[in-house]
Amino acid sequence: MKKNVDIVLIPHQDIIDLVLKHNAAGVASGNATIELGKKDRIPHLSLLMGVLDEEHLDGVIDKLEGIAHLTSPVPLHITKEKHSSLVPDKTPELMALHERIVADIDPLLTHAGITDYYDEPAGYQFAAPERILSFVNNFITQYSHDKFWPHITIHAGLSEPVDFPIHTTATTLALYHLGDYDTCRSLLHSIDLNT
Repeated sequence: MKKNVDIVLIPHQDIIDLVLKHNAAGVASGNATIELGKKDRIPHLSLLMGVLDEEHLDGVIDKLEGIAHLTSPVPLHITKEKHSSLVPDKTPELMALHERIVADIDPLLTHAGITDYYDEPAGYQFAAPERILSFVNNFITQYSHDKFWPHITIHAGLSEPVDFPIHTTATTLALYHLGDYDTCRSLLHSIDLNT
């Protein structure tokens, strides 16, 4: 079985709470594309998207474990909001992790996105299947290496001013099955970075 997946950094709880606060305000005002949560559709920073065949799941997990063991918590210096997302700088630490993830794990993925997303209730209408497929299909050619755009999507504009820059860390790597609007729906594996 194949799944559209995302390998992500999970930001510090303070950043998760900040994103959820602004997303909730957007949901309440009708200006959010989708509702985020603490356990489902969690705020995240994508490092690599692709299609994972079930037979390669253990191999991807082994690679993630090895990378996490060699990687310290990643500093995130969030300097602005753009396109309904918090945007951290491309620090050497963040870029090194992105490059390592791509080099070690992308060979185990493909990039022919499928329409079998995370299971939703009967009758659920996916709002943006083309968008998901675009990121999954084109991540390596359009969104990686020098084109990498680190961001934590709010799925809504800021509901009030934020005091930038924000200096924080991310300590967890995770592998998720993608849902609507590229949300992290089903956790396949998570591992703490080497602390």
